[in-house]
Amino acid sequence: LTSLSTLSRSKREMALRDATEHLAMVLQRRWAKRFEEVEWPALVMLNAIQELQIPIPNEPPKVTDLQDEFGKDKFLHVSLSKSSMDQKLGLSTVAEKGIARKIKAVVEALLVDEWNKDRAPSEQLTAGDLIVAVNGVSGSSDAISDALKSNTCLQLVVARDVELPSPPEQAM
Repeated sequence: LTSLSTLSRSKREMALRDATEHLAMVLQRRWAKRFEEVEWPALVMLNAIQELQIPIPNEPPKVTDLQDEFGKDKFLHVSLSKSSMDQKLGLSTVAEKGIARKIKAVVEALLVDEWNKDRAPSEQLTAGDLIVAVNGVSGSSDAISDALKSNTCLQLVVARDVELPSPPEQAM
């Protein structure tokens, strides 16, 4: 079960459902006679698990989950190098659903605009693109913004033509 934490929410739910079905099969057919003293408590517990439908905590989607959902062809991997921490990227961005930064505009004559000039149009960063990760940081638009500002070497993962899922609700 510890390996479930690395899986996406839907894969964890499927794994738990499969485990529940397997437990039911084992109890009903193979070992029920051998372990009669635990059969009834195990069936009661199995029934409780099915009735409870224990929720899996919500968490922001991982980049790999997004790539699985939308296809890897919807994502660009961009490497940028700022000459200093003070150098401006030349991107105007806004938070997108709390989990990414949406590019509103590319400012002329700054780093990204110069980078774009050396790229085919399909590889250029443009308004509407979504920055979903920077240097491995993902899941929070604020954390992505901080990563853009606090590094000189930037590895961006940018999504194009995708509708991001709504952010997870926070329990109060």
